[in-house]
Amino acid sequence: MPKRSANQRIDDHEKLCRIMPHEKLCRIMQKQTFDQIKAHEKLCRIMQKQTFEQIKEMKERITRIERMIMGGGGAIILALLMNMMH
Repeated sequence: MPKRSANQRIDDHEKLCRIMPHEKLCRIMQKQTFDQIKAHEKLCRIMQKQTFEQIKEMKERITRIERMIMGGGGAIILALLMNMMH
């Protein structure tokens, strides 16, 4: 849905006020607002789930890199010790 300027929204509101009673208009606008909030919350939940999945993947990658560094450090220390013994 394309964005409308504030003047367009005011014009639309004035047109609706002429067509239907204020109470009914308020209920319609409340429902539209509620639907927009629900859609936004759903989008936030989806994005939050994706973020948590990305964090989990990054933790796994960091753990793997830490193990590689520790293993490499251990190999270097072992090579130095072996070199000192000969």
